[in-house]
Amino acid sequence: MQFIEVTALAGVRSAVTVFRRRGSMVTFVLYPMVHLGEPQFYAKVQARLRTAGLVVVEGVDTARTGARALTSSYQLAASRRLGLVEQRLDYRALGVPVLRPDLDAAQVAAGWRRVPRVLRLALIVFSPLYGLWLRFFGSRRALARNLAVDDLSLEEERLRTAGTAADRLDELVLDQRDQLLLEALQELHRRPLDSPLEVAVVYGAGHMPPVVRGLLRLGYRPSDGEWLTVFTFLDELD
Repeated sequence: MQFIEVTALAGVRSAVTVFRRRGSMVTFVLYPMVHLGEPQFYAKVQARLRTAGLVVVEGVDTARTGARALTSSYQLAASRRLGLVEQRLDYRALGVPVLRPDLDAAQVAAGWRRVPRVLRLALIVFSPLYGLWLRFFGSRRALARNLAVDDLSLEEERLRTAGTAADRLDELVLDQRDQLLLEALQELHRRPLDSPLEVAVVYGAGHMPPVVRGLLRLGYRPSDGEWLTVFTFLDELD
């Protein structure tokens, strides 16, 4: 299943997918996100979230740990030259309840300490440098090079990094957070309801494969969807 698609003509696109289960009052709508995009992409997502009954979002506190290096590259890369902005959705303005089933600061700090020291140092040093390179010299195509996400490619990547230092990083960035998210979605599925509830799941695209597997186990199936353009390459065509 494709979550983020990268093509020469369409650019980078996000697959918004609706999951329903016969007899269930809950509808889950998955919004695979990336950290940088055109302002129009985030505006479209923001507008669609207003129709939801509940929005489930990610959000970890890395400010007091070295783990903030994980976010520094895209924060520095956002620039007027590229025409891209950092993801900043105004959840308070939605008028919709928001749920954040994510790691707290203590959990992030503990997970960061389990990442091998050499990898931590490399991230602290090179993530900001990569962000600055993108900001001043990079291109949209360079940024998009590793953005494509589908369930098969992620599974292959995890198999390649199993038992390595990167595996410890994935435990922090993906596995622990995936588990919290799945537990929250399972609880929403079990909640007694008197009326239909649309649950929007707004998470990084890398979290979507386990979410889909979890929903399939609960009996939900994809019933509808659409592509939203994250950014195009039109301004970079020769």
